[in-house]
Amino acid sequence: MQAESIMTKPVITTDANATIAQAVELMLSNKVSCLPVADSDGTLIGIVSKSDFLRREELGTQRVRPRWLEFDLGPGTVANDYARSNGRIIHQVMTTPVISAPPSASIADIVDLMMQHRINNLPIVDRDRVIGIITRTDLL
Repeated sequence: MQAESIMTKPVITTDANATIAQAVELMLSNKVSCLPVADSDGTLIGIVSKSDFLRREELGTQRVRPRWLEFDLGPGTVANDYARSNGRIIHQVMTTPVISAPPSASIADIVDLMMQHRINNLPIVDRDRVIGIITRTDLL
């Protein structure tokens, strides 16, 4: 069995310039836990999931970090965390690069990818365009 036989399609995607509020509304109204992010040509450029929204300053759920930890982690990590916690546009919080698979991938390969990368959602792409998505629930 191949990915194309169990993937969900059509895929609900979002734009990199969408606001977090727009993406959350799209996720809630369509009852999905993630959104692939596509450019104007439909090329997959990122992905956002519920976990990307969990630690948000505007929601009061940001993580408080001890000051001493900044010295251990270095300024680059702190800057990245700041951008993630204060971003209000999807391109500021989306995950890149995206782990994906072709429609011809076997179910065993899909499971291996999801386990190896500890992901719950796997976009299925053909010529860099999102054509479907597989979730862990689809594999049950």
